Amino acid sequence: MMETSRDPRGPLDLASLLDWSKVFGRPAPLEVEIGSGQGGFALGHSAAHPEVNLVAFEVRRKFARETAEKGEARGLTNLRCFAADAKVVLPRIFAPRSVDVFHIQFPDPWWKKKHHGRRLVEDEFSILLYNLLRLDGLLEVRTDVEGRGVEMAAALEAVGFVNRFGAGQLAPYDPSEVPSTRERGYLARGEPIYRYKFGRTAAPPHRAQAPLPETTVGPEQRRR
Repeated sequence: MMETSRDPRGPLDLASLLDWSKVFGRPAPLEVEIGSGQGGFALGHSAAHPEVNLVAFEVRRKFARETAEKGEARGLTNLRCFAADAKVVLPRIFAPRSVDVFHIQFPDPWWKKKHHGRRLVEDEFSILLYNLLRLDGLLEVRTDVEGRGVEMAAALEAVGFVNRFGAGQLAPYDPSEVPSTRERGYLARGEPIYRYKFGRTAAPPHRAQAPLPETTVGPEQRRR
């Protein structure tokens, strides 16, 4: 099922937050994918883990619609797709500490310097994710750009996320995890993927004590 987001300009308070057990028709661990692309991960993960409810966000309406249609055709009742900007929608439809797992798959690096402000994982969004994640929850990030992975890990750790494998460290490859559409190609070609896994503590998030350094990630790191 594909949903459209509420008007981001409209008023919305805590009473308007969605009850996801009612949306899915059952209580279950709640997982969120941000940037579901062509739906490879959302469809595969929902099928492999019928015990979870997965909400997938994708700004490209065509991709969101196609993923929803494929999910319905496959009888995946535990998947909901939103054609929406997660940065706008997340704080409006999820309560604090309500998400069990966040999945961020290959976010756009926004190569041009003038577009760097559009990057997904920065200070403010990191704080939002921290606030929405359950205390025993997981934030997993995958990227094909090594330098961007380093920067995202630094931004997340700066607000209080705890890297499960040590500060700045990559998570090992787990073959039981479902690959995204893009990741399947990299795995087939034997190309590296940079994975990170984070948890949170009971402490509130905090802003970085010093500004994060300017990015050094440019088009030269783009995969050929």
